[in-house]
Amino acid sequence: MKSRFVQLLLVLSLSWLGLGVFLFGFLFASQYLYVNDGIPPQTQALMALSGGEEDRMQKTIELYHHFPIRWVLLSGGPMNAQETWGQRLLHQAQTGGIPKAVCVVEDRAHSTYTNFEFMMPVIEKLRLTDVVVVTSWYHTRRTRWVADRFERRYPVHFYVVSAQGLPYPISAMIREGHVNLVLNEWFKLAWYQLRHA
Repeated sequence: MKSRFVQLLLVLSLSWLGLGVFLFGFLFASQYLYVNDGIPPQTQALMALSGGEEDRMQKTIELYHHFPIRWVLLSGGPMNAQETWGQRLLHQAQTGGIPKAVCVVEDRAHSTYTNFEFMMPVIEKLRLTDVVVVTSWYHTRRTRWVADRFERRYPVHFYVVSAQGLPYPISAMIREGHVNLVLNEWFKLAWYQLRHA
């Protein structure tokens, strides 16, 4: 009887320890993905990357109305046969009070890397040197990694900012499905480092 109690206590202790290690690892993994370069006063343009969340465009609209921004770059390829992400972002920008005249739409990109690749001719043509890139919190590390590659080849500096802060507490992150986002983003980051090294 005493032996079973000790075994049960050991199993419960190891289970709690395992849960603690998982939560600590998840917190570290989430923290590592989060980058916020800030917004320098000399910012000339905002670059909104397409994605499933409207918060990226909401943050872009907020920054446009708060800083003296000359250009808003909207990047995103086909959503379906009728519409591109770039067109959807343009509609959201106009709805948020950003004039169409300051928006430049790129509608071929199908990845974070091609967001930058297809937007670089525009950045060069407009002679932009300081561009703030707006994306989701879990996507900022990969965006920063891609931005670093393009900064080495072009005379431009990118500042990556999150559309929202890192979600806390851990229970809320798990409840809201961020576990899948974090794991998925880690795999994508590793894939980018292998593919675009």
